[in-house]
Amino acid sequence: KYKYSKQYTEYWIVNPFCLICGNYSAAPHHKKSRGAGGGDEEENLLALCSTHHLEIHTVGRETFIEKYFTEGGG
Repeated sequence: KYKYSKQYTEYWIVNPFCLICGNYSAAPHHKKSRGAGGGDEEENLLALCSTHHLEIHTVGRETFIEKYFTEGGG
């Protein structure tokens, strides 16, 4: 059974909506995965709904950032 850290839970409470569409956030996305040494600090988390969370894992981080966070994207 997975237990969320205090930092992770606090981030989720403070950021309950997807940064992209405004729907309720699914479990926050780790920019650098925990398996790759990323932690639960705010700088490493993104509030994303389940649709956008799946998208970032499907298209990859760079493509996702270009689409939604660069001028001319999205």
